[in-house]
Amino acid sequence: PLIRVRDNEMGSFERRLAAETGLTLSSPVSGVVQTVRDNKIVIRDSKTGEKITVPLYHNMPLNKATMFTHYPSVTEGDVVNELDTIAVSNFTDSEGVLSLGKNLKVGFLPTDKTFEDAVAISSSAANKMSSEFLESFQLDPSAETHMSKLTYTQTYPGRFKSPQLEKLDDRGVIRDGEVVEPGDPIIAAYSVPKNLPYYYQVKGSAGLKRDETITWDEDFDGLVSDVVEEDDGTITVYVQSIRPMIEGDKIAGLKGQKGVVTILDDSEMPQGEDGEPLDMLISSLAIPGRKNPGILAEALLGKVAMKRGEPIYVDNFPEGDVMKMVRDLLEEEGLKDTEELYDPVRERKIGPVMTGYMYTLRQPQASKGKMKARGLSGYTLEDTPTRGGDEGGKRLSSQTLHALLSHGATGVIRDAMLIRGAKNEDFWSAMKQGHKFSYPEVPYIHRKFFNMLKAGGIDVREKDNKLIILPMTDKRTLELATR
Repeated sequence: PLIRVRDNEMGSFERRLAAETGLTLSSPVSGVVQTVRDNKIVIRDSKTGEKITVPLYHNMPLNKATMFTHYPSVTEGDVVNELDTIAVSNFTDSEGVLSLGKNLKVGFLPTDKTFEDAVAISSSAANKMSSEFLESFQLDPSAETHMSKLTYTQTYPGRFKSPQLEKLDDRGVIRDGEVVEPGDPIIAAYSVPKNLPYYYQVKGSAGLKRDETITWDEDFDGLVSDVVEEDDGTITVYVQSIRPMIEGDKIAGLKGQKGVVTILDDSEMPQGEDGEPLDMLISSLAIPGRKNPGILAEALLGKVAMKRGEPIYVDNFPEGDVMKMVRDLLEEEGLKDTEELYDPVRERKIGPVMTGYMYTLRQPQASKGKMKARGLSGYTLEDTPTRGGDEGGKRLSSQTLHALLSHGATGVIRDAMLIRGAKNEDFWSAMKQGHKFSYPEVPYIHRKFFNMLKAGGIDVREKDNKLIILPMTDKRTLELATR
């Protein structure tokens, strides 16, 4: 969910949905509120005098790295009636209305930032779309795991600074309530194999120790909301954070349309007739094929709703001309469907552009979670990418390879084999510097294999796109030696 939204941005359906799904809680009886805590509300029934306890969720972990929290909307001593709202949640506004998105002012304008699914939003809009996250980090210690801040710092001196280590308890686990910064340890631990051979016992096991430390690798701070230790020793740390929208994240609308975000500074975003920058830009050319034409009616009705200060209700699949109905409402309020936009970068007018307001949601996919086609890891002795891990080389499966071949995508395969699948420092350097570059013809591993065959007495020659294998003669050996 987004950061708790205080204003009522949606209508009656969202209020009913929030109540029926438990996102808001109602009083089961009429009475007086006796106790209000993070995890419960106690109400004394005015008829029977019995105390009724209503349990509340507090930072309960959910899927998609987020959580569910109730916020009491009553205080001790309040008189409530049966079915009165007594608690809202982080999925609703303060009035108990489901509120997962924001109303953003949108302009339909084709630019180099809004091709197809791409959507440009302002930096202010990115902050408006900040979301709450709750991530869990778990360590399941084995008999080989050593958990002690003292022994860890002795084993890995200099790995972390003193202010970072001060956040850990004696076991090396971060304390509840601590603020974690990028690079901070969450659980500091290492493991040493048991039952080592006598040779390693004599020489020492320093080279066999494996660092199992879990660190906070995000680009923003987090707050440790809970530390749980199970009976079997498993330790789980929950870290709560607020993340603004970043480039590569996805947004969606109520009509099923999605978009990948590019963020522009407010000073670069086109300005409306009121002099304020727009929140979002969508290409008008992408609406028929990549979006939904219904967003045009939504945006214009949103403009009317903003002026009236109340939602506009529209039946599903209404009869008649929907756009005529929209134009009539615009005319009633003295509004136009377009505005004269101003480009602050080029310092000139853009012309009339259709604008409006759209209810925009943030999708759970975060750009950091996407798989890299090729990371920046190291290379082997064969000049091929090291495998495994987040940064290692990725493998094309046989099904993927056959699919590429069946679609004639030989260029993709060639690029994967010769560029991303081999060490090509000259190629990448030329590309980064903007110079002309050329594809390498033969990978290093290919040349190395052929030279190994020749060293073993096998003469491999290429003729008319065919390989000819012959025994290595003395004459051929002299020819190769004099090259």
